[in-house]
Amino acid sequence: MKKTTIVLIGLIYFVSIILVGVFGLQYKQFNQIVYATSVEVTNPPEDYTLDEETGEMIKTYFVEKNKETGLRQFQITWHIEPIETVTNKNVKFKFVNPNVTISETGLVEFSKRTAVTIEIVPADGSDCSDKIIIFCD
Repeated sequence: MKKTTIVLIGLIYFVSIILVGVFGLQYKQFNQIVYATSVEVTNPPEDYTLDEETGEMIKTYFVEKNKETGLRQFQITWHIEPIETVTNKNVKFKFVNPNVTISETGLVEFSKRTAVTIEIVPADGSDCSDKIIIFCD
């Protein structure tokens, strides 16, 4: 009985080595969170403004009141990386101006003539952002 048990264990060990060699061990991680590595506003800027604090050039846009509708609006479009694998593709808009509202889709609405600096950050808490300035006439 002891000899057959040792032979059986040896046979199972040998078959296991062959199976692992043929099929390999593949590690799969489920529910992996992939954070954004960058976010960028894709609207072509009309100009650039120098940020005195950081020394960076900020994309600048100009909005006029629509004569037909009477609305002052600007649609922000953005690109987040890595687009194929990032878990949360949403962004947040950080700004301080009571005369401006921004929808989740990036539609900026102005209630009167004003200027606003908007920082676009990934909603997943990643440490990346893009900043724009919009002047509304």
